[in-house]
Amino acid sequence: MGPAEMMAQEADKLLGEVGTGSFALSGVVRFSVPEGFGNFFIGEKLPLFAKRHPSLAIEMVNIQQIVSLSRREADISVALNTPKTGSYHREKISSYALYVYGSRQYLAEHEAITERAQLATHPFVGYIEDMIFTQELNYLGELLPGLRAGYQSSSVFAQLKATRAGFGLCILPYFMAVEFDDLVPVLPATVKIMRDYWMVCHSDMINVARIRLLADFIREETHAARDLLTAAHMPAAVEF
Repeated sequence: MGPAEMMAQEADKLLGEVGTGSFALSGVVRFSVPEGFGNFFIGEKLPLFAKRHPSLAIEMVNIQQIVSLSRREADISVALNTPKTGSYHREKISSYALYVYGSRQYLAEHEAITERAQLATHPFVGYIEDMIFTQELNYLGELLPGLRAGYQSSSVFAQLKATRAGFGLCILPYFMAVEFDDLVPVLPATVKIMRDYWMVCHSDMINVARIRLLADFIREETHAARDLLTAAHMPAAVEF
């Protein structure tokens, strides 16, 4: 057991953070997440966890950048990749699927897209190229070499809004886009991008009661939603 874990567990005892028995869980857990995962998935589920543990304060850091676990800016993170060095608990919690989407109106106003090469003739919404903080968000080069976004934003929510407004096409997570009837996947049978969500925490903190319980909750919720996250029931063709 490392010094940090020993100190945290002693604090647990002082605060009554044993998680079982007659004591109520208390203290603070700071949880960092990617914007899409936070806004469109775990954000609506965390209140259930908070209700179960009313004395525990949850701080969700929901920004599109890397929050440093090494500087203790967060206690636990869901991330698109894992630290290359350091003593961390690393756990893949789910894969997730992304597709190319366009608004119904935009697609109705343009010639039908029947093959991947046609995507190059359409404007794209995407991330600001020199602000992409992890290669996992660099989708366009994977879709077609040399493809660039004509409308760029560091926010996936802003990208979603621009796509719904009819600017052009955008690569979005299925679990986000499926909530909007005006968004239609393009070439879903042949154009599918997969990424992974990882849960990361300092190895000497993963067994601290307040962190362990939140980690269990995140794991349970993502596993229960695996079909949604991976687009298991996406039809090969979509009518619009």
